[in-house]
Amino acid sequence: MRYQVLNPCPIPPTGQFVQDISHKRRIADLELIQAVSASIEPAYSVSQSNRSGTRGKTTRCQLFLKKELGLSMNALFNVVALWLLATAAAHAELLPVETFFRDYEYLDVRISPDGRHIAAIIPYKGSSNIAIIDVAEQQKYILTEYRNSFVSWIQWVSNERLLFGAGHKLYSRSPFEAFVAQAIDIDGSDYETLIYSGYIAHRLPDDANHVLVSGPGSVYKLNVYNNNKSEHQDIPEGSICAIDTKGHARSCWRFADDLSVDIMYRGNESDEWESIAPIEPGEPEFIPVGVVGVSDQLYVVSRNENDNWGLYIYDSTEKAIKDQAYGRDDVDIDDVKYAGDDGRLMAVTYITDRYHIRFLDDQMQSIMSELQEAFSGWTVEVINSSDDGKRSVLHVSADTTPGAYFLFEKETGTAVRLAHLADWIDPNTMARTRPITFEARDGLTIHGYLTIPGAGDRKNLPMIVYPHGGPIGVRDVWEYQPDVQFFANRGYSVLQINFRGSGGYGLNFLMSGAREWGGKMQDDITDGVHWSINEGIADPERICIYGASYGGYAALMGLIRTPELYKCAVCYAGVTNLELLYEDLENEPDSYMKLFLNAFIGEEDDTNFLRERSPVYQADKITTPVFIAHGKLDSIADIEHAYQLRKALREHDVPYEFYIRDDEGHGFVWERNKYKLYEKLEKFFAENLGPADQQ
Repeated sequence: MRYQVLNPCPIPPTGQFVQDISHKRRIADLELIQAVSASIEPAYSVSQSNRSGTRGKTTRCQLFLKKELGLSMNALFNVVALWLLATAAAHAELLPVETFFRDYEYLDVRISPDGRHIAAIIPYKGSSNIAIIDVAEQQKYILTEYRNSFVSWIQWVSNERLLFGAGHKLYSRSPFEAFVAQAIDIDGSDYETLIYSGYIAHRLPDDANHVLVSGPGSVYKLNVYNNNKSEHQDIPEGSICAIDTKGHARSCWRFADDLSVDIMYRGNESDEWESIAPIEPGEPEFIPVGVVGVSDQLYVVSRNENDNWGLYIYDSTEKAIKDQAYGRDDVDIDDVKYAGDDGRLMAVTYITDRYHIRFLDDQMQSIMSELQEAFSGWTVEVINSSDDGKRSVLHVSADTTPGAYFLFEKETGTAVRLAHLADWIDPNTMARTRPITFEARDGLTIHGYLTIPGAGDRKNLPMIVYPHGGPIGVRDVWEYQPDVQFFANRGYSVLQINFRGSGGYGLNFLMSGAREWGGKMQDDITDGVHWSINEGIADPERICIYGASYGGYAALMGLIRTPELYKCAVCYAGVTNLELLYEDLENEPDSYMKLFLNAFIGEEDDTNFLRERSPVYQADKITTPVFIAHGKLDSIADIEHAYQLRKALREHDVPYEFYIRDDEGHGFVWERNKYKLYEKLEKFFAENLGPADQQ
């Protein structure tokens, strides 16, 4: 069937947006299962119209995960395994740039509280819009029809009503930067603009007209039909609170004037708030993330005198951590997940070489283990679930394709494919990514990922070194990445390194990156390159370095500190002058960000140190070509970073290319600009590394 349009919403003014932090999860290009076709029973087919017209039929595949229902998990495992082998052995053809950087067909998928409907963000009418799927009737229709605004997130607030963000594509960042959301019933009626600050902390299942909003210094009811705010709870000024399953703020935390953290608790609404765990700057963090039911116990994330973040149960009456709910010796927990939008903490996630989820409920963990076994070798994420837990939206992913969403039925043990994210991507033509480890010059173990083009154990390849952005607390993960696959398709191996300071590997590893911009963090990248040469993977005469944000900074510092290693560099939305970072905070002398910069980059009044570590002041050491890409609307690394770098390269006669877009921010999001950028980069790498073999 063709999509139907139901009462398209009025388009809000450009720039009005809000992002609900309850949607926070790993930022990753999501991935697709395509492995199970001939052996799986088809469920139904629908035709979809997109911006190009009507596509062919998309068949939904049903995966039977229990032996008595059909396909056994072993059979499914064999099908997936055979597909993976076929992928690894495939010949890599040269693919158009659009294959890698076209917008995905499905950007988010969420199931309703009663499990009867699914809302999805899809490209439509040249923008992103909301589609609704009726699970029982197997029908789809378009709910919104924006042309100049983009739907950036969706959240169910009742069985019949959705909250969503719609605004300018560049600006959907944080719930504390803007306060406008839209609400609409799934039949297209009762459209309303809502204005609030914070995130939806509790859906209030017994009250379809209200949700509970929690933001800095406020917890209150928000009417999702008329924007009225009521029943403000008494909480400590400037605090952020954990909500119990009844919708009451029970534990809050806030930064004090000296930037220490004060944690407060009350047993019920009539009690006074008391400080239960004042923390001085520099001591291990202790943050409440939920209440254990309606008890006097809290779920807290803490290192608890260990090196790694873990989830613990804190007894507020004894003012002590009692038990560890989940933790590991090798890596931090990465995130916590909630069930049913009512404050119930459901699971924790962590990343070793790959993403994992651990449920607190033993039955759910057993089911998850079965799913993971059935999809062996793939990443399985739970996006959200119905209130009764009987239906869940899953995302199944791998390193060679950007993903598919599945509807999992707990009672029958079936997983039904709902949608591909990018069905034009054939995983057989993509390169495999594998985890690596090596030892840095000071003995520290460094983790990373290596992507090799084509099949087999190939050697002496041209290489693109790709340091991640952030950098503190951020890391690369095993996932499909469009730029990595594009470079591999052009015949380049790609090396990604989680240098010291990256997140997930414990406090000591994180803090070893303090004030090491351009120092030991750069040494780790250099040591990784030497490792790849010594292993025979990289051709030492054909290596370039490419990165965005901090990665762009690291690319330039690679040319400055080890000019013999690299034939070229790409600085994409990069930081080039450390002093500029402090200038942006001149009006916030006591801000947390200023404290962070001083701790992890260097003291702002140490001009010599900052200039020694700033590429614009070290440009005389650069002798190889540089490609600069930047957006004029960048609010993270101001466009001035690009202009100052260009000026410094000109002064020292360094060859460079300059690609600036007026309509982009911190990283390009418009398809037309992404296509042009990577066409230019393809030519730039070919000119500096020579032709690469795609076999």
